[in-house]
Amino acid sequence: DGYYCLEIYAKDYAGNFSKVKRHFIVNKKGIKIQLSDKNLQNSYIRKKKFIPAFKVESLEPVQVVKYKINGENKEYRWNGNLLEAREPIKSDGKYIIEALLIDSSGNTAESEKMKFVYDTEAPEIMTNGIDSNHNSWYGQKIRIQTKKKEDKFVRIILDGVPIKFKRNLVILKILEPGKHLIHVKSTDRAGNLTNLTMKFAVKKITPKQMVKVVKGKQRKQHKDDDRCLLVILFVFLWLAVRIRKKEVTRL
Repeated sequence: DGYYCLEIYAKDYAGNFSKVKRHFIVNKKGIKIQLSDKNLQNSYIRKKKFIPAFKVESLEPVQVVKYKINGENKEYRWNGNLLEAREPIKSDGKYIIEALLIDSSGNTAESEKMKFVYDTEAPEIMTNGIDSNHNSWYGQKIRIQTKKKEDKFVRIILDGVPIKFKRNLVILKILEPGKHLIHVKSTDRAGNLTNLTMKFAVKKITPKQMVKVVKGKQRKQHKDDDRCLLVILFVFLWLAVRIRKKEVTRL
């Protein structure tokens, strides 16, 4: 394959001279199109103003027949031998990009589908067992986890001591009363990081507060009991009406 120049010289017995020059291309490979970065396939991307691209190799000029992003025709541009999306990727989500090319000899080439996830959102860390005033009660479990299951913790330090954790969950069972400080670092597949530093206090529950809690549970229990009685009463009334209707029908 390559570019060639053929020159032919001719001369007759009378001394007349002539020359023919022809340029031509041998292109058996046709068009080669591949991802500009092989590590891009099925990866998670968080780079700002990210522009995906195909690398194109051809001895002849090529034209773009099709360029689609997630099934929709999109504008593109040439940057040397790179076929790029005209606009950077801006919205988080899954992407599939494909292209179809043709050269002047009629050779065509279709790209493999470029697949990746664009994710610029940092992991969200949720806490349960600590109120809005950053207080918790002695004996209450404190649950810390990432909102998305695929995200994970990198490091958790409680009062200056690293603690063990599952991939995206940690439960602090019994902490001593007093002030505490926790540092949580999490990441996602795209490499986005979240650092959470939180001060909170564990308080002992007083007898008065215990009475309030018990009374609150009792009131809730009474309400639940009342609802059950109403349901049972309604069922009995319904059955009585049904039986009465059957007796009337027999008469």
